Amino acid sequence: GSQADSHGLFAHTEPLDEANDLESEVFARAGYQTYIWDDHTIATSALGFAQGVAPRRVRQSLLTAADPTFTHILERVQREPGFRAYLGTSFTVTHGAYGLDRVEPFCERHPRACGGLPAREILRWGELYHAHRLALERNYDETVRRLGLSARERERLSAAIEAIYASRIEYLDELFGGIVSAIDGAGLSDEALVVFTADHGE
Repeated sequence: GSQADSHGLFAHTEPLDEANDLESEVFARAGYQTYIWDDHTIATSALGFAQGVAPRRVRQSLLTAADPTFTHILERVQREPGFRAYLGTSFTVTHGAYGLDRVEPFCERHPRACGGLPAREILRWGELYHAHRLALERNYDETVRRLGLSARERERLSAAIEAIYASRIEYLDELFGGIVSAIDGAGLSDEALVVFTADHGE
């Protein structure tokens, strides 16, 4: 019941209890073909989070609009009026260690969102963040003291992490927007129910 940084647990040790009735199972019982894009580091199919989904329909990747399985499903729904599919995914790009791959283009497009820091400096702070991420999450004050960061350096680290996070939010928007646009482009807006949920921000 407490956050991971409070109890020190960063990976599950046991699979999800099969007695839990997942929405993928509910849809499978209702006659839907179920699919999961399993890109989550903790809530994985190996730990029971793809119950109700045949192993051959579990993809070990992030769902994108260009995914061939996703494209095939849209085409099949267009061709076969009785075909129904449930698609589940976790857009984990804003939850966990933040990738640095989109910082430079993000800062070019949104310099104000990068806090006045050049992308090169943000990337340097990002490397420090990756090297000490769990320590920073567990005890920020002690970790920045141990690293010998001055007050100004702490401000710049915070600004850099905020910029990196913002670049991931933009990426999430692009991923989700691409999925919805693909559904719309296939003429299936009236045939689709899109549900977006979240647990918490960082």
